[in-house]
Amino acid sequence: MVVQLKPQPTIEKAWTPPPQGEWTYADFLRLEEDGWRYEVIQGDLHMSPPPSEQHQSISAELFYVSGFATS
Repeated sequence: MVVQLKPQPTIEKAWTPPPQGEWTYADFLRLEEDGWRYEVIQGDLHMSPPPSEQHQSISAELFYVSGFATS
């Protein structure tokens, strides 16, 4: 009797973010787009939330009244 073995499925290991101080550009590229702003500065990951609607509205108004919108 011949027994055929099925190949085992490859299970990808979940990505584990590196500790602070060890972030690289390659690690940065693995981050998902979620609306937050990410920066890697000297190996440390920094996060900033997206601007609020009020902030965006005020910025747009300042842009318009400054005259840059018509240039």
